[in-house]
Amino acid sequence: MTEGENRFRIFNKTVLQHLLFWSLVFVYYLSMSYPFEDNKSYLLYAVTVDILFQVALTYIIIEILIPKLLNKNKKVLFLFQLL
Repeated sequence: MTEGENRFRIFNKTVLQHLLFWSLVFVYYLSMSYPFEDNKSYLLYAVTVDILFQVALTYIIIEILIPKLLNKNKKVLFLFQLL
């Protein structure tokens, strides 16, 4: 196995782990609200939008803000960007 193929396998494993995690979060949110919501289609829509927003926000913080600001000791700017 070449180094490139090994990297590709690790990438797939990481992506699968992230998909599994966010899927479990989605199911958890859905299951916690399901008994209390009469309009099930609205619940599905609301949970989906909420999870997608959280996913986007999480990866913006992890992939952009932390490497560009926090890892370069720009803590005040990092906190300002979080707000």
